[in-house]
Amino acid sequence: MKILVVGCGGRENILSEKLKKNNEIYCIGSWVNPDICSISKDYGIAEMNEDNVFTYCNSIKPNIVIIGSETLLDSNLVYRCNSNGYKCIAPRRELAQLETSKVFARDFLKNNNFDNFNPKYHLIQSNTQYYNIVKKFNSFVIKLDGLAGGKGVFVQDDHFKTIEEGISIIEKNLKNTNVLIEEKLVGDEFSLFTLCDGTTCMHFPPVQDYKRAFENDEGPNTGGMGSIMDDFDFLSKNDILICEKLNTDVLMKIKEKYDIPYIGVLYGSFMKTYSGELKVI
Repeated sequence: MKILVVGCGGRENILSEKLKKNNEIYCIGSWVNPDICSISKDYGIAEMNEDNVFTYCNSIKPNIVIIGSETLLDSNLVYRCNSNGYKCIAPRRELAQLETSKVFARDFLKNNNFDNFNPKYHLIQSNTQYYNIVKKFNSFVIKLDGLAGGKGVFVQDDHFKTIEEGISIIEKNLKNTNVLIEEKLVGDEFSLFTLCDGTTCMHFPPVQDYKRAFENDEGPNTGGMGSIMDDFDFLSKNDILICEKLNTDVLMKIKEKYDIPYIGVLYGSFMKTYSGELKVI
């Protein structure tokens, strides 16, 4: 098959590597990844926006388009590709809000009987009495709605110390985006990815990211710098089954809500708290 991989980072690199057998790999990215370049039959370089990618797609006419870049999920690229006969392994924009909007994800869980997986949270959309909101939490986390490349989360006692410092971060960012205030959860983070063809779900083993910059994890959180996969002592088999079921239930519920099948990967991000609860983070 002729497969177009959209994006040029580590995620797209391993996808290209695994899919190259018996397939023609094409790639479009904003810079040259030499390893993907060596694998690809053609490598397009352009600013990664909907129009540029769709134009390149029309020029090569792939059998399948795999979108690695989450920023393009927040566009109409999948809809345009599907409408022109190009199958995509990526969810439509409406469904991709589970990943592209933190507010949407929280409210979706709350409104569809999954609220026990949510932490306590509060949405701030405009100037308000921030102090009265944040003081309701013993410790809190500030999350910027939308995609921020792994840099849209600020954790108390990590990125800021006092309520006043937190309010300063809220005020600085509120002019550009909505802001979520959430209770700070303490525990072990992990991810459980689920691949869906619209009807059937296949779950991958849990993994953990290398999140912290600098030696000895002394730096801030990043968008992830690799991951580990092993038998995690803090997770039981039942914990994993619960997370798999949640991912499946969410995928089926959003399909029902929008009458559109979810095709692609759901990136389930979880925490097993030290009190034993499983939460979506």
